[in-house]
Amino acid sequence: MSKISQVLLLTMLNCAAWGQGVYQQKYLAFAHVAAGNQVESVITLTNRGFSTYAGNLVFSSGSGPWTVDGEPVLKPGGFGEWDTGEVGNVDVLRYEDGYVMYYAGSKGIGMATSPDGVEWTKYDNPETCTPPFAESDPVIAMPAPAGQHDPNVVRTVQSWQMINRSERGLEYSTSMDGITWTPVAQKPLVSSVDLGKMVWYSAFIVRDQSAYLYFEAGSSKTSIYLATWAE
Repeated sequence: MSKISQVLLLTMLNCAAWGQGVYQQKYLAFAHVAAGNQVESVITLTNRGFSTYAGNLVFSSGSGPWTVDGEPVLKPGGFGEWDTGEVGNVDVLRYEDGYVMYYAGSKGIGMATSPDGVEWTKYDNPETCTPPFAESDPVIAMPAPAGQHDPNVVRTVQSWQMINRSERGLEYSTSMDGITWTPVAQKPLVSSVDLGKMVWYSAFIVRDQSAYLYFEAGSSKTSIYLATWAE
C-alpha cells in the first residue's frame, strides 16, 4: 500500500455496519493525517461499543469512492493497561522513517509508529514491564494535569510541539524526540477559567515562524476561537 497524501478531518460521521452481516454502529471522528505522495489510505477513529479504535479508510483517488476497512489498525490495551478501552483523538504526522501517531488513551496520551501508515506499533518503554505499562507506555501520563487527550502535534526544525486538551483547558508541551515531553508553563496555554468558557477540541498549525491555534469553546453553543504566536 502506497503512502498517504492528503490531510483529512472527519467529525462524527455515522457509518454503516460491515463485516459478516452483523450490525455494529461505528463513528468516525477527529482524524488528522500527514501529507505524502499517492493517495491510498488514511487514519481515522472508529467507535465499537464502549471502546475506540484507530481505523483505516481506503480509497482509489482523492475524491473516492471510499471504503472502510473493518479491522482497526490500533486497538486499546488489555485489562489494567493505561489505554484500556480507548485509543482516540488521532493525530498523524509523516517523518523520515514513516509515520507517527499520537492518540488519547484512558490515562494519558500515547504514540505509535508505522513505516507505511497501515501497520502500527505502540511506543513501549522496555524498563516498564508491569501494568498499567506492561504492553505500552504513554508519552504524557496522568496525573499531570488530569484529562489529557486530543493531541495536536507539529514538528519544526527546532523541536516537536504539542497542544492537547486537559480538564484545565489547552496544554502546551515541547519535545526534542517526540517521546519525552516537557510542559512549557505550569498554567495551560488557554485556560477555561480565564476564558470563562469550556474549551473543547483544537487544531494547531505552524507556518513561516508563526503559530495558529484554532479551538472550540462554549457550552450549549460553541464557537471557534484563534490564538496566535509569532517570533
